[in-house]
Amino acid sequence: MGGALIVGILLAALAVRLDGTPIMNAHHQMQLTRGLVIGQLISYAPILAIALTLLPSAACRSLSALGLRAPRFRDIGIGIIGALAMYVVAGLAAVLQAKLFHIAGKQQAVALFSTTHDETLILGMVAIAVFFAPFVEELVFRGFFFNALLRRMPVGFAIALDGIIFGAAHFDPNASFPLMCGGMVLAAVYYRTGSLAASMFTHGTFNFISVVLVLASGGKLS
Repeated sequence: MGGALIVGILLAALAVRLDGTPIMNAHHQMQLTRGLVIGQLISYAPILAIALTLLPSAACRSLSALGLRAPRFRDIGIGIIGALAMYVVAGLAAVLQAKLFHIAGKQQAVALFSTTHDETLILGMVAIAVFFAPFVEELVFRGFFFNALLRRMPVGFAIALDGIIFGAAHFDPNASFPLMCGGMVLAAVYYRTGSLAASMFTHGTFNFISVVLVLASGGKLS
């Protein structure tokens, strides 16, 4: 199957996952609900199926060769360093964005945690943010897009463009720039290790830190 067609299918699946009208409160803030949690989990299924099915044929490499294998100690070590680097880089990008454009860099998805005290909903979203989202998104953005870019351009350009695609695909105007910068760190971790498990670990750890800080601050983190 042609690479362009696979790109179209993946982008369509991502759009379906991100589409829909969220439930809002009286202040026009997205609300965390049971339906939203279940919908997010269900919506990952077609993306995961498409990625696992089409990625090997598109890349002409096995999933193991693309980095979907058990992590080595080195991968975990670089993953930890990557998570810290991602937090610093995304944080600095958010500060720069706020200074230049007066736009807070808080992700809408992370802000959801401050809209409920229901522990079941919170744990469900934590599972999505820390495990499901990193697994699926790293398959798509690093396993597919980054490898495709790397075959056509120098590594520095591939890392930069992959980060831009990652940030733009979240359709979050407040956090697109920090996410783009964070995506570049994820691409660098994947390139350095050749392991999707390493970038998944970086991604999940970054999300976990973000969620913990929001919960600890009562949702007041900017």
